[in-house]
Amino acid sequence: MRWALILGASGDIGSKIANDLASQG
Repeated sequence: MRWALILGASGDIGSKIANDLASQG
């Protein structure tokens, strides 16, 4: 369950972090 939650959240959080990093250059 824990991995499922982490992997599930990584989709939204991961994309947000990626966007933040991309915006920062």
